[in-house]
Amino acid sequence: MASIAIPATALNGTAPLPGRTREPLPDRSASAWRNALLGALPMPEIRLLLPFLVETEIRAGETLIEQDRAVESCHFIESGLVALIAFTGDRKPVQVGMLGADGLVGAPAALASEQSPVRAVTQTRCTTSVIPADRLRQLAAECPTLRTLVLGQLRNQFRQSTRSAACIARHSLEQRVARWILDVSDRLGRDSVELTHDFLASLLGVRRASVTCALHVLEGERAIIARRGQLTIRDRTRLAALACAC
Repeated sequence: MASIAIPATALNGTAPLPGRTREPLPDRSASAWRNALLGALPMPEIRLLLPFLVETEIRAGETLIEQDRAVESCHFIESGLVALIAFTGDRKPVQVGMLGADGLVGAPAALASEQSPVRAVTQTRCTTSVIPADRLRQLAAECPTLRTLVLGQLRNQFRQSTRSAACIARHSLEQRVARWILDVSDRLGRDSVELTHDFLASLLGVRRASVTCALHVLEGERAIIARRGQLTIRDRTRLAALACAC
């Protein structure tokens, strides 16, 4: 199986898109946050976080956190999707998790000053509320609800990783691709996903040609429509029947 490179631009999660500025976030109620973790915090804890949060827009395909390196910035995702990528001993990548507006990129660093076990790559254009990892770690020690929510996300990420490992071992690529499309669609709340075959191959740890063949199978089943740079669900019920149950 050929090794496929994933974009590895070193942003540390703080670079805005051209023409955009990064502004400290204004005060707002917990219910106004699009990120589920921030929205679940009590106002006293939100007020402690607020001075350190900076809203940033990031392109698709950018690396927020690198595997086996210290985490400098953590990202509360406000919109978009981030893939969690692990590498085997021969540096072949595979997606082991996915975070959306319910997630925090760099969650382990909120509890301990450690290297990241995964690379975090934006699957779509994302808006995130960024905070320095060392500052979030200090605040997590002071804020019991924040600490509990971060621990809950780490448990969810562990479940995703173990499910991903079982899925790779037991299911066909067509089943995995079908499940991936459904998961992304559900998280984004729409039937169309902007994505290249190369990037999907990188996420799934397979060759581009294998992804193309799998998509042709799903198209032949009239479950999806694949166009250059875009996948659209044509028949969600049929796609779900073709997907694995992971």
